[in-house]
Amino acid sequence: MKKHILLTTAAMATLFATTTKAQYTFSTFSSPYENLSNSTNLFPTTPNWDDEFLKIGVPFPVKVNGENYDSVMVESNGTLFFFNNFLDLNNIESETDTLMAVMPLGEYVSQNGATDLIARFDNSPISSKIEGTAPNRILKVEWRDAGFYSDTSNAQELYINLQAWYYEADGVFEFRYGARNFQPYVLNGFSGPVFGIAPLILSPVFDFATVGDIYVEGNAVAPAAANAYTTFTGLPNANQVFRFAPLGTAIAEDNALQFGLYPNPSTGLLFINPADANAYTIELFDQTGKAVVTQANLKGQQTVSLDGLANGLYMARITANGKQTTKRVLLAK
Repeated sequence: MKKHILLTTAAMATLFATTTKAQYTFSTFSSPYENLSNSTNLFPTTPNWDDEFLKIGVPFPVKVNGENYDSVMVESNGTLFFFNNFLDLNNIESETDTLMAVMPLGEYVSQNGATDLIARFDNSPISSKIEGTAPNRILKVEWRDAGFYSDTSNAQELYINLQAWYYEADGVFEFRYGARNFQPYVLNGFSGPVFGIAPLILSPVFDFATVGDIYVEGNAVAPAAANAYTTFTGLPNANQVFRFAPLGTAIAEDNALQFGLYPNPSTGLLFINPADANAYTIELFDQTGKAVVTQANLKGQQTVSLDGLANGLYMARITANGKQTTKRVLLAK
């Protein structure tokens, strides 16, 4: 069994570095976890994806820390790397470049079933898909039923489900967590996983940069953002979402069409306050692009109920006088 030390070395080096203000804000909320459907298995012929790397194509530039990247490398151990130049994946430790390390887990996981543990884990696919249409596409990567290298439980039954999402429209990253079984006392040497976004310098030694680092510290009960390398206590709860939003990208509006839409985040009600008396239509779309709320021929101040909708991020589109404006609305009941 081989193990790359990419994150481990970088993490240790970071302990000696100071960081400046991160370029992201951090928030957390709950949203039902659903496994990806109709996605592409990234390692279909690899019987054990121990520390594998795979470059996947993305049909749109990915902006991380204000810079555009055209390629993403998926590491089987729960990390994404974004870059522009070609990387020799077989000799990653000899590369000289700067990547963006996006860590929805950052802990050594393995294909659960490689040692014939439990029938449920005979297959632990890592898959990806692009969902939606331009300019509102979402890159999604999923690690399903992944086990842990250091699992020393009696039946070796520990596992985690997680996804990393990137939103084309506003550069938001979301780390989404599903069912997991985690017991710290049966993971030898487990100091806690690393969640966050940070530039990673590959030469001359692995090291995180000093601008834009953001990590999640604490535990699932009270997670918080940190600008210095830190590990997390335990694992996020099932249906928990960690959200990293770029600074200054709150909501894009058409200035010619003025509407107030609040509160945001919403706890179940959405108030609309138009600037004039003309009739308008509001539509609310979920993350797959499906319209989940449509109300037409509205006038004046209105209240829209979000009852029955799952927590998460939605796109609100308001149309009036042949013009449109859109706002992203976070539902967190």
